[in-house]
Amino acid sequence: METDKLKVHSGKCCLCDVGIALGYQDDTGNELHTGDIVVIWHGSYIGTEAEFWDGGDSLTVVVMNQYQSYSDGTVKIQDGPHVPFVMGIRGCGFNDPEWRVRIVKKFPNVVAGEHWPAYGFSYAKNANADSAAIAAAGAA
Repeated sequence: METDKLKVHSGKCCLCDVGIALGYQDDTGNELHTGDIVVIWHGSYIGTEAEFWDGGDSLTVVVMNQYQSYSDGTVKIQDGPHVPFVMGIRGCGFNDPEWRVRIVKKFPNVVAGEHWPAYGFSYAKNANADSAAIAAAGAA
């Protein structure tokens, strides 16, 4: 089991490892992975002459519910399956025709300490999450 992986965080909450392949694509056909920074658009009146797309100016990140963080710093692996989503539109999934997702920065290009406070996410290593992953792998 590889340890010391980069993680996506929302505030102080560790969400998931960076770089997990998801089997979904953005609107240009690029494969999505956890940790990819994306931009989203919401469509209205899809398929009509009044079709309108709003957004494209707000960054967010692709994540999954891999870890559960607690206020004492404890991190545990969530019971599976771990569901991937775009932060901010979790309930919509990747195939909702009213939403477009486009990668603006791929996961291999993010670095530990990268922080996007205006958008609510950051990248850091997390020893407690690594320990939880090792313990879960040993129990399996």
